[in-house]
Amino acid sequence: MHPLQSFHMNHGKARQVIPHILNGSGFDLRCLALVDAAQLVEIPDIQEETIEKAMQAAADLNPDEAPQPPKELSIDAIADSQTALADWLLPLIIDNPQQTGRQIGTFSALAELWPHASNEERPELAKRWYASLCQRRAPDESFLPADTLCTWQGAQPTVSHESNPKATVIQGMLEEEDAQSAYYALASYLGTNMDLPTLTKIISALTVHVLLYKFDNKAYVLQGLAGILALHRMCDYARPDLLATLLSQVVHQIWWCRNSGRIARLEEGSSDSMSLQEAVQAGDMTAARRAARIEAMDPQGFWTEINDLLGQTIKYSHSSWTRGLTAVRVLHQRAGGHGCIGPDDAAAIGATFAAIQHLEKHGTARFQRVS
Repeated sequence: MHPLQSFHMNHGKARQVIPHILNGSGFDLRCLALVDAAQLVEIPDIQEETIEKAMQAAADLNPDEAPQPPKELSIDAIADSQTALADWLLPLIIDNPQQTGRQIGTFSALAELWPHASNEERPELAKRWYASLCQRRAPDESFLPADTLCTWQGAQPTVSHESNPKATVIQGMLEEEDAQSAYYALASYLGTNMDLPTLTKIISALTVHVLLYKFDNKAYVLQGLAGILALHRMCDYARPDLLATLLSQVVHQIWWCRNSGRIARLEEGSSDSMSLQEAVQAGDMTAARRAARIEAMDPQGFWTEINDLLGQTIKYSHSSWTRGLTAVRVLHQRAGGHGCIGPDDAAAIGATFAAIQHLEKHGTARFQRVS
């Protein structure tokens, strides 16, 4: 199992991104697209021309706007490191878990930019991040409030904690019929000897499987995947207790995505043999999964194809094209920064691009059949 790659923001790219963020009052879709595009430099087969086009397309999105939050962000001292930033802001996500994956993902983007921002820019970036944090909404059952989590912890039966996460057991957690039972299955791995890097690696693989077989119309699964992989990166600098709580909350989001009737299971698309390019152009997620698995057997050819698909989708009018940036970045990270990518991860990238094509054609995330 390859270790997951940790991205470190290129200074020049970060300096390109920060002024665009400061032009708005929030920190959301546009900011994430800018950071995702900037981090494509970590993928050797993505051409510089494609990266620059992606960054320009992200900059051309409407600025992220957020109203003044009900409570002002307390800034006693400016965090001088990512560790201090995590201590300051991660508890706010725990208290505001709506769209947990997106909340974690935007924090991770902020943390990547933090070393490259000036002392004057840092509080302004944090204020924008906090304003968007406070305004996000999600279905009540899709997120796990901190007080509910505390109640469950208090009622949890005494169990011996496991230190070696097992994929089959964690898969069973996602199959639990109720959210509390799912949490207890995860909690057995969250003791003092917990192995967070291995946990996030396994849970991210299971999340990819959810992404493959659900139509992720509001990007909740992709947000969750990005959040889980962001937690993996944070293992280098954030407190384990904060990470364990956030992992519990984002896993609840993935459990809900897998089990909620509000996110439809994909119907089968065409059984015809298609290239990845043809399947994406048809908006056929089934065929795109199949083609991507085959093309991933030639890693260089696969990433060259993804470079071309990125170049095509960034021209789309529907903002869902930004999902392609996220999928490419996080699934390349899951591959450990290596050119070789697993078949399921490749399939998830292909399916994401096919879904983007569908949204561009139909202008809506609601549809019944994938073909």
